[in-house]
Amino acid sequence: MALTTHNDSTDIPETVSLSVKGIPAPVSQALKDVSQARKVNQSVLLREMVNGPMSSLIHVFCLKSPLVNSLDLDVVQYLNGALTPVWSAVPLAPQFEAVYRDLLSISNEDDLTRILLRNAQFIRMRAGQCLPRGTQITGGVSMHLALFSEIASRDEQTIEAFWAGFARFWGQWYQRQDYYQHINQLRSAQGLQPANALSEAGAEGVYSRVQILQAEGSYPGFSHVLMTLRTENTRSLPTNVFGQFALPYCNGNLLSPDPGYGVPFIYPNNALGMGFCFIEEICSLHCYTVTDPRLGPTATLSEVATALVSAVDDTLRPYAVKFPVSK
Repeated sequence: MALTTHNDSTDIPETVSLSVKGIPAPVSQALKDVSQARKVNQSVLLREMVNGPMSSLIHVFCLKSPLVNSLDLDVVQYLNGALTPVWSAVPLAPQFEAVYRDLLSISNEDDLTRILLRNAQFIRMRAGQCLPRGTQITGGVSMHLALFSEIASRDEQTIEAFWAGFARFWGQWYQRQDYYQHINQLRSAQGLQPANALSEAGAEGVYSRVQILQAEGSYPGFSHVLMTLRTENTRSLPTNVFGQFALPYCNGNLLSPDPGYGVPFIYPNNALGMGFCFIEEICSLHCYTVTDPRLGPTATLSEVATALVSAVDDTLRPYAVKFPVSK
């Protein structure tokens, strides 16, 4: 590859000319065909192809950072997936990269390194939220997982701005309550209080926190319930104690665990019913609320939240003798 530098004026950024050898004939023909179809010469086409990806600060950092590569391999191992090279990744669209750069004050690669190091311990959790096991993973993914974790650690104004500027475009399947569920799972692991932009009610017990969120676009009486363990009080407990809890009775409210979080449970009257469990320190449920005079007073969502944390506390409280807790 030959390189020539040009800088004819101080007002124009320095440019270089490149000549590339060893291009396979089929690729050369493809470039020729595309340039003819677009009615531009091949130099213009090649310049666009180079300038686009190489103008992305985040993409270039992922291409050359050994730390990104190491964390990518850890994600692949965690998810039992396969890694494709980072150069095959499509860089973020400029307007979306600008959201990260503006909200997180990213101006150089040192800023990206600090974000990556600060959030390395949360990358697996974020990967579990958004990537299925056994999937093919594109290189550079750890940087994007760390960026989301960094957003989660910021103030509520920044969190909401990221939803408005980027996350809401991820697809119709990704709703605002899903976004806040992921944000608050990470905030719990980070030792931060939940972001309450969508919160209708919440409660905090000794061993868990509960948020009941507005289900955007849903019918009245339908709410999303997010439970997270208080890791400062649960990390010392045996791992098998989080697999079975009773669903509390709350008049006028039906609690239903989301797929994967429901377990069989034998209640005191020897009736077999549905209970709930935590997976990787979280539990997700939905709550259906009905108001009807024939049912009597309907429990408020605040009462539902309190009943859920009490169900966890009642089950785990005996361990407080051996494993002291903080309030």
